[in-house]
Amino acid sequence: MKKSIPNALLQILHNNFLIHIEMLSYHLNLSKDLGMNELEQNEMLCYVENEFNINIDDQEISKINTVGDLIHTVKKYTY
Repeated sequence: MKKSIPNALLQILHNNFLIHIEMLSYHLNLSKDLGMNELEQNEMLCYVENEFNINIDDQEISKINTVGDLIHTVKKYTY
């Protein structure tokens, strides 16, 4: 059974960055709301790319600002 993309991403954020799943929602900004700096965001993207066996284009990465953007981008690359 294939993992749910939102659930897998929330687990990555929780397990690697100690962000409580209960506080996550699609509209939260990765830097402003979750306090992730640029290095942490890049690290998170490495975890995401490994988890889903994808390679997100740099131009797409620059558009990821929120949890929802991240989910949308991963869906785009996995379907």
